[in-house]
Amino acid sequence: YFLSNFFPAEIKFMGIKFRSVEHAFQAHKYPLEERSQFTEVDADEAKRLGRAAPNFNGEYWDRVRDNLMFSLVLYKFSNNEELREKLLATGGKYLEETNDWDDHYWGVCNGEGDNKMGKTLMTVREIVR
Repeated sequence: YFLSNFFPAEIKFMGIKFRSVEHAFQAHKYPLEERSQFTEVDADEAKRLGRAAPNFNGEYWDRVRDNLMFSLVLYKFSNNEELREKLLATGGKYLEETNDWDDHYWGVCNGEGDNKMGKTLMTVREIVR
């Protein structure tokens, strides 16, 4: 569970302290002045708010989401010794974001998908080593 973006791990990003990677990631679908609302909700609500973002620019999001996720996950494991040690304890294992909700971008569902989240975690693991 510690690999999950929903796992509680303080993320300070662009001057705001978020409760998890998921909070920070979803908050970035909103203008800066509206992101603080994500500090008061749980991760499920943060995801719901992200999906309901008004004026969402999908084309822009598609260009920035990978680098944003990488930055947030790197922050998570660079700034928390306990989580870093747990990530490093996975050794050289292949990490896969397996899911049953048809996310073929960040994960793998029914054996198919890009596994961007797993690849991000493995890259971060190499960096924090």
